[in-house]
Amino acid sequence: MVKKRLLAELDPALILGEGDPDFGDAEGGLHTRLRLTRSKREFNPHILRGEVLTLLKVNSESLLSNGCAVSEAAWKGGVVEDFEQLETDGLMQSFSAPVSVVLQPLEDLLKPVDLRPPCKRARYTVEPVLSAAERKKLKDRHRARDKRAKARAEVQKSLQTNLKSVALRKAAETKAAAVECSFAGPDATAWTGSRAAVPYPKVYSVQDVLALSGLKYIEWDGSLSRVYRSEDGLHWAALLGYVGERSEWLANMQVVDQLLLKAQQELHFPKLDHPPRRGVYDSLSIGCSHGQGQLHPMNFAASKRNAPILQALMDAPEVNRIARFIDHGVEVYFPKIHRLLTNLMEILLGMGGLHLKRPFKRCCYAASQLNFSRASTDPHLDFMNAFFLCCGIWNGGRFNYKAGGQLIMWNLGIVVEFPPGAGILVPSASVTHANIPIGPEERRHSITFFTAAGILRWYFNGFMNDNEFLTRASGLQKKNWAQYRTDLWKFGLDMLRSDEL
Repeated sequence: MVKKRLLAELDPALILGEGDPDFGDAEGGLHTRLRLTRSKREFNPHILRGEVLTLLKVNSESLLSNGCAVSEAAWKGGVVEDFEQLETDGLMQSFSAPVSVVLQPLEDLLKPVDLRPPCKRARYTVEPVLSAAERKKLKDRHRARDKRAKARAEVQKSLQTNLKSVALRKAAETKAAAVECSFAGPDATAWTGSRAAVPYPKVYSVQDVLALSGLKYIEWDGSLSRVYRSEDGLHWAALLGYVGERSEWLANMQVVDQLLLKAQQELHFPKLDHPPRRGVYDSLSIGCSHGQGQLHPMNFAASKRNAPILQALMDAPEVNRIARFIDHGVEVYFPKIHRLLTNLMEILLGMGGLHLKRPFKRCCYAASQLNFSRASTDPHLDFMNAFFLCCGIWNGGRFNYKAGGQLIMWNLGIVVEFPPGAGILVPSASVTHANIPIGPEERRHSITFFTAAGILRWYFNGFMNDNEFLTRASGLQKKNWAQYRTDLWKFGLDMLRSDEL
């Protein structure tokens, strides 16, 4: 049984995710020492190691086919969403829709992603203070480093991937362990996106979760990554462990914590005219989206006061490291989704007249949401996202992850501990999720990464919205358009299935 304790009684190391002797392993420590690399740094735990692939009993076909149909009904029925304003100044006139009407299947976006150029290495320079033997040793070390980098680039080029060979090898060595799950997929009402329609209760403590039948509580300290997949081979969730040396990664997270705190104090948050369905906390979106009747994708609007503050956050190296961390996780565990989103963003950013801004350069998602200090969500579905795309979630701050902040994934029947600095990938439009609230004196930030379904629809329609396409399309094009959307759940099944793992 987990004891409730006030923040004042907690050890600072626990709040920052360093561990607690009350929650240790058989040897008295919470974290396992990781293998060291040649440079004496801990091996990147973000890569799969050991028995980290878990099977869940989920009716994937029912989950996605129902989800596709009900998501369509949600769009037509006008389900209330917490919309944020999109930029409109001059953009409606600067972009012109294509003259011809051509459907663009999403399969066209699954081509291999262009390889990133190798990182530029600093050239070897002779230091006069070194002896001849030391200079030779340093020169040999640089030559060996360059040789390894060249060999790695050749392997990546032959495999058409930006992942290092060690990541691919560790992924291939993954073992599976079966876990019972009583959920076989939700009924149709769980997909409407309406807060009232979500058939799951709000929980207020770990004890509430343990009292619910059918939910499995999973302890996770963020040291190693895990993947949860169904028996039919679909990945439904990935837990992204800390990157690099643990102490260095957590130090980076403390910097992000302070950056978000400072930004929250300076930002202005608009007031909604209805209760937010995800929970009551300060949040703002950055990047681009499509919806609300717009003719094409647009950037999220930012006031003159907020714009420089948000830009400073997006430019911060520590925050960009989180974006790359999430992007890397998608590339490892959801490679097809990563290819689709990366190629889609390259097309959109290259189109004249749109002037779209991606929140982070080396991240495949079109948008991010910054959630400040009291980020704890009620049971909900992010139905505005494409139902088969995984959403990236990072959380940080100062809270006891054993007592609050855990992520509940109702359709998968699991409750996962979510320590500060870790990340989780989950199809947030098809899996109802929520957090256990944190203590009154604690704080929890989160950054979510997503791509709106409207952008994919706009691309599929040949760079126009549904109304314009249906007005201009021929009878045959309308028939093909309707059939493709009807079978879209099959495409979604394939997107969640990883052939690489």
